[in-house]
Amino acid sequence: SLSCQFSENWLGDILRKADALLFLFDLASDSLIEEMDDALKTLERFHIKQENDFVFTKKILWIGNKIDVPVSKDIKEIFMELYGEKIKDKFIEISIKEMTGIEELPERIFNLLDIIRVYTKIPGKPPDKENPYTLKSGSLVIDLAEIIHKDIAKNFKYARLWRSGDDKVAIAGRDYELKDGDIIEIHI
Repeated sequence: SLSCQFSENWLGDILRKADALLFLFDLASDSLIEEMDDALKTLERFHIKQENDFVFTKKILWIGNKIDVPVSKDIKEIFMELYGEKIKDKFIEISIKEMTGIEELPERIFNLLDIIRVYTKIPGKPPDKENPYTLKSGSLVIDLAEIIHKDIAKNFKYARLWRSGDDKVAIAGRDYELKDGDIIEIHI
C-alpha cells in the first residue's frame, strides 16, 4: 500500500514523472478507508493531490480488487459512500483470482493516457500495422512527420489518409488532426 509514513522521497519523483497512476486496492480489507486516506496523504505530500480537495495533477485509475470476496460488497458500499462521487468515472472493479473485470483494464488504461495509435504506410506497400506511432490525442499530421524525421516535416507536401475501418482515401494537410487507428502515407 502507498503509505505516507513509510514512503521514500524517491517515490515522489517516480509518481510525478509517471504519465498516469494505477491504484490497486483490496475491497475486502477492513482497513481500506484508512489505507485510502493514507494514500491520499502521500499524494498530497508529493504534490500530486491538492490539500483538502480531490484534484490531482496526474491521471489516476482506481482499481478495486477482490470483488469475488463476499465481505467486499459491504466494504465497497462504505468506500463508495465516501469516495464514489469523486472517483466514479475512474474506478473499475476486478477479481484477479476469478479473472473478472481484467479484460476492461487495457482499454481503460489506454483511454486514461489520452493517446492515439497511428500507422504509417510507404507508397505502394501495405501499412505497418505492427509498429504504430503513439501520439497524444489532438496531434496533427505535421507532429507525426516531425517524429518520423525533421526533414520529412520540413519538406511535407501532403498526406494520404485512411481512417480506421474505412477503405476511402482522403488527402490531409499538415494541420489535420489525427485519430486513433488512422493510416498515414506522407508525401514530400
